[in-house]
Amino acid sequence: MSRRGLLLHLLVALCVRARGASLGLASAPSPLHTPPLSFPRPDGGLLGLRGGEAPSIVRLRTREGIKRLVLRSGELATVSELQAAVQRECKLPPAAQRLSHASGEPAEVDLTDGTRALSQLGIRHGTVLQLVEQAAAPPPPTAAGTRGARSVRRRGESMQEYLDKQAAREVLLKPPPDAPCAFCAIDARASKKFADFLLDDEFERMRFAILYGRYAADEAGRRGVQVDVMYEPPQKATSRAVELLTGAEAEAELARARTLAAALGLHEVGWAYAHPPRENAFNTYELAKMCTFRESAAAANPEASQLYVCVRFRPVYEGEEIDGDVTAEVYQPTEQCADLLRRGALQDSTKVAGEGVLKPELDLTFKLGIDLKESIDLAVFVSRVHNVARRYVSPLRTTFPYANRGISVRKLHLRKFVEKQRQADVPFLQFAADWQFLLHCSSILTAEDSEALCGAIASGGKSKKAQAALDNAERAICEYCNLPVRKV
Repeated sequence: MSRRGLLLHLLVALCVRARGASLGLASAPSPLHTPPLSFPRPDGGLLGLRGGEAPSIVRLRTREGIKRLVLRSGELATVSELQAAVQRECKLPPAAQRLSHASGEPAEVDLTDGTRALSQLGIRHGTVLQLVEQAAAPPPPTAAGTRGARSVRRRGESMQEYLDKQAAREVLLKPPPDAPCAFCAIDARASKKFADFLLDDEFERMRFAILYGRYAADEAGRRGVQVDVMYEPPQKATSRAVELLTGAEAEAELARARTLAAALGLHEVGWAYAHPPRENAFNTYELAKMCTFRESAAAANPEASQLYVCVRFRPVYEGEEIDGDVTAEVYQPTEQCADLLRRGALQDSTKVAGEGVLKPELDLTFKLGIDLKESIDLAVFVSRVHNVARRYVSPLRTTFPYANRGISVRKLHLRKFVEKQRQADVPFLQFAADWQFLLHCSSILTAEDSEALCGAIASGGKSKKAQAALDNAERAICEYCNLPVRKV
């Protein structure tokens, strides 16, 4: 090969290599810290979207929506550059800027030293920041009754009457308080089962699950929840909504699930849901569900009024520093949210996704500080539970086939399951301690035998009464499956 031909060959090879790297075909990236509720997809499929490293893209959540700030690499960019980018995008001078991490840890970004590197503040490519406060001039007075503007004082109307009239039209927005629930610890096997199903469905539809578990306290005495079971009741789901089925069979299963939970010593401690990819926006449908489920649980257990949690499963979006394709976040609705929804005053904005408006016929307007707002980011109506890193391993297993996922669990599934457990010499007490197994067997056993089986599992089967309940349940299940009863 001539010298000229050799040079041309090397040039083509370098171009191909550079193109492959830009498409993510180079060597695997270095591992990142995996949050406790992030779930990698084994085949690296659909949702594994990752961005490049230069320049850095920082997302900024504002009342007008999500804005993208283009900066130098997070190792090089400074606070001054971040402030300049915010000023370009939001027309807000540095003196009026207040930023916080959307994740809440650490809460507020220190902007006092303009030369400080953003990496020292935990800001890198994919970081999501929240614009906490925007200084804006109050809107000019217009005709009375116009939404988002102050009403005009009428002739002969006293100042106090005018102020009272204006105050009656204003919904004073309160910043979301700290979440009453100090932590949320979910059994990793149960949450992974839910996340894997969402990935298999490619997040095309909404999905929800009732969380059964216990209220507990940490070392400092702060109250939180431990989740043993993510029960997916019979449901009809679309990309926009998900509703419980109301037929006799579905309602009977729900009743059996509540009885099982009570017999196992579990409470309804939360509600989990997932939705198709749409960034981090909330909508009023989801907020209403949060409040409805919480009120229902609080009627049975007053502690739920403070500690009931809502877990949102969502796909990981491009640029997020999360090593996985699914992540979960824990929220609690604020009392102001519940009040507005109870009054039927809050609805979704038709202009900006993730924002809410007040119903026009109510002639109300939001007030944030001194500003009147026609719409507001719905995130102001939820408090986030940041401590989700506590490890919790439930005594219940997750090996039996799941119901309500499109395939009906039949006698054949039960027989094969029992046979495999026997072949592995697994004691009945151990393999029966499975929520899906107990749920299926509750339609086979009598109500008394099913409740006695759950009680025996909860107590560890140590008493003679518990052992008798286990033997009785095993005998009935084997007879149903046409399996020989093991000798005790």
